[in-house]
Amino acid sequence: MKKHLRIFLAYLCALLCCALLAGCTLTLPGAQPQSTATPTAQQSSLTWLAAGVPCAVNEAGYYNILVPNNGALRLLSLYDFSAKQHRILCDKEGCPHTDESCGAYLPALSLTAGPGAVYAMCPRYLTDAADESGLADFVAMDAGGQNRRTLSAVSDGWDFFGIDKQYLYGFCEDAFGRISLADGTETYLLRNARSAFWLWGKVAGVWNGQFVTVQWGDDTRVDAIEIGLLSPEGAYTALGTVPAGRFLPYSGSVLLGGTLYYIDNSNGAVMGFSLENGETREVSRALCQYDRDEGQGFHSCQRWYLSTAGGALLAMVYGPDDTSGNIWDESLYHIDTSTGAASPLSLKREYRNKSPEDEAAEGPGWGEPGFVTPLAEVPQGLFVIRAYEFYMDSYVDENGQAVEYETSRPVYALISAEDYLAGTPNYQELKDLPVPA
Repeated sequence: MKKHLRIFLAYLCALLCCALLAGCTLTLPGAQPQSTATPTAQQSSLTWLAAGVPCAVNEAGYYNILVPNNGALRLLSLYDFSAKQHRILCDKEGCPHTDESCGAYLPALSLTAGPGAVYAMCPRYLTDAADESGLADFVAMDAGGQNRRTLSAVSDGWDFFGIDKQYLYGFCEDAFGRISLADGTETYLLRNARSAFWLWGKVAGVWNGQFVTVQWGDDTRVDAIEIGLLSPEGAYTALGTVPAGRFLPYSGSVLLGGTLYYIDNSNGAVMGFSLENGETREVSRALCQYDRDEGQGFHSCQRWYLSTAGGALLAMVYGPDDTSGNIWDESLYHIDTSTGAASPLSLKREYRNKSPEDEAAEGPGWGEPGFVTPLAEVPQGLFVIRAYEFYMDSYVDENGQAVEYETSRPVYALISAEDYLAGTPNYQELKDLPVPA
């Protein structure tokens, strides 16, 4: 029971996270928009940033903040896609990387990677526990983590989801806004946007130089799901609606090309909403056979989610296992958007050096190995977690005694979209740093 509860909570957090990040007043959900004209295609450098790991990935690799056991030090590191290894971004020869004199020291809470550059939010309370200013230093650096410069002091409450050549875009307080990459100036463009597009909605991606948004609203609005566009200048355009109860919120939708694909949470069908003309079509009923009505209006397909890999649509299907009773028994499918056919995928993660005592494991990697799913798409292929490496760690308890416990860390790799979809494990594994002593 303990194991199943932890699995349920972990996947619930994952689903919520994929989702599961002064100006005009936002058009209220359901109100008539000022304009419903579909914007014409335009050249734009605007790029969507998915929350979590993808936000810190660019062509150079995956940027990470290492926090040693004592928690007092934060070091900038890079999973280098070219060198295929994880390294601390310090240029000081012979540096032991043990204190703030290390060239990689960076008191940051979050990182955002753009083409050839990295941006860090460094809340002041990380270096001064008494600081209550609510400010963070906005720091820019090159792809190697060098040439750092503090551009400005901004609010420490930003959640970013987009970047172009001039700005980082996101939500702060309850507004949509942006921060200049040139001088760090923060500008609020649209009030009341965070609630609509973040707490009770999502930013699904970028199409024709604008952010694609979905609003499902709070408990007071249950009539329809609204799909629209949010421009980099803060103008909102409604494109159309989908009946409530026929659209799975959070991770139940994904943008691919000019279509927002989503799961009909009444039967498990995969649907498509055209951003070009606002029309909805049924894409596939191949997964409906795995949906179960569990009573009181809840269907098992409400645990599912959609994702993409190399231009292909993926669907993760969860359903009760009749033998074990595990409601998170999973299967992963590639959905052909032309024919509606669903082809099962086979690549699963590995556990390395794991003890036979499943309940002894802490952190990611417990339970049964799950499917490999893309974290990000980069020029080198798909960035994935291909395995979890287990090791023994320790902490000092209140009596001053060292207590050992088993934990794990992800093993990252690159794989081509073709090999991934074919189930061919041709990984390019990224060598990690030594296991913490």
